[in-house]
Amino acid sequence: MTDIPAIMFEWDGEGMIPLYPRLADKHFIVGEKYRLAQPEERSGKSHSHYFAVIHHAWQNLPEALALEFSTAEDLRARALIAAGYANTRQFVASTKAEAVRLAAFIRHGRAYSVVSVHEFVVTEFVAQSQSLKAMGAKTFQESKEAVFEYVAVQIGVTVPQLVQSAKETT
Repeated sequence: MTDIPAIMFEWDGEGMIPLYPRLADKHFIVGEKYRLAQPEERSGKSHSHYFAVIHHAWQNLPEALALEFSTAEDLRARALIAAGYANTRQFVASTKAEAVRLAAFIRHGRAYSVVSVHEFVVTEFVAQSQSLKAMGAKTFQESKEAVFEYVAVQIGVTVPQLVQSAKETT
């Protein structure tokens, strides 16, 4: 029951009526009791603040790192992956040489991923989406804090210094 999509209901004064009854029928059993809870929404202000801080940090990367992250999105994706907010796929090759070729092929296919090779195993890490649909408020806040920690270390400041510095320039 953990993969139930957000289903919209309308209060009619007596009960909650699903706006899409067929969808509700797929996920609920008539006669069973369910807890209805309003999902915690993410604020647009928090979302905008997050991307402004990441962009500011990217603009202030040390020269060596600036070459590694060509965009603020690259930095954000790497930070998400480093913080554990990544989807992982593994491939097993028959030889080390094949694993290296496979890793090169996989790297070429995605803009925001990290690919590693260990012996015959190729592992791809892809940053999780932080879209409103993909990530709820609590997980977004946790990932935001983890990304700020990673980015602050990269530019040699504390998280409060990073946030304050971004505030001063926007």
